[in-house]
Amino acid sequence: MHLCWFRLTKANPDWRFICLDLRGHGDSPSFSEPHNLQACANDVLKLAAHLKVEPTAVLGHSFGGKVALTYLQQCMQHDRAPPSQVWVLDSLPGTGATDYASRDLTNSIETILPVVKKIPLPIRSKAQLIKDLQSHGVALGESQWLTTNLRLTSKSPELYEWKMDVDAIEQLFRSFLASDLWPVVENPPATEGKDVEIHFVHASKNNMWTPDLLDRLDAQQENQVYHHLLEKSGHWVHIDNPVGLMKIIQTYMLQ
Repeated sequence: MHLCWFRLTKANPDWRFICLDLRGHGDSPSFSEPHNLQACANDVLKLAAHLKVEPTAVLGHSFGGKVALTYLQQCMQHDRAPPSQVWVLDSLPGTGATDYASRDLTNSIETILPVVKKIPLPIRSKAQLIKDLQSHGVALGESQWLTTNLRLTSKSPELYEWKMDVDAIEQLFRSFLASDLWPVVENPPATEGKDVEIHFVHASKNNMWTPDLLDRLDAQQENQVYHHLLEKSGHWVHIDNPVGLMKIIQTYMLQ
């Protein structure tokens, strides 16, 4: 998602952005257990306190979308000023048994991570990694995405290791599926008369956004909960339709 945020910062030079990797991802450390949504949101709270900032908007994609909602929840619990807007990009608020019950297990993280654990280290080339992952049934798109999670450890010979903490991410994903954030969506906080806006962006090709789920979001419009359809996009919204995504975000953030 970093490229997406860089585009947004370039288009809006007067805005200030903090683009971060969640624990166990990218260049961020894993920190200590437990690894769950609450810990991730608390990491963001601690960072904001360290930088002495109160975010106007918090945006997250997929797992990060639920972290954004949990951040809002923790602001409510710890008497912290909530953001004016929370953006949830192609992430449903419910659990694995409810909103995610129809997920495609073939290309789900819960299926891919056990395969990742089978890959011998060090990894000798990105091309070979893609072949190895595909031989274990991982789709080409997901295999290519996993190469973005590599860190070069040697140029000659070419060797890589994972940037992500696979064990931590496994725990984080279990927390993701177990956590129901509908209570946050249906009871957003109001501070000194100012409502918090919650914006969901749903990908047109993601079949988990059922009519019943969208109707449930529509019922919360009086509570400043909105959803925006991103056409011509699957789950990887920043890759499939970055222009459309930027248009939606800029339109409502500029308000």
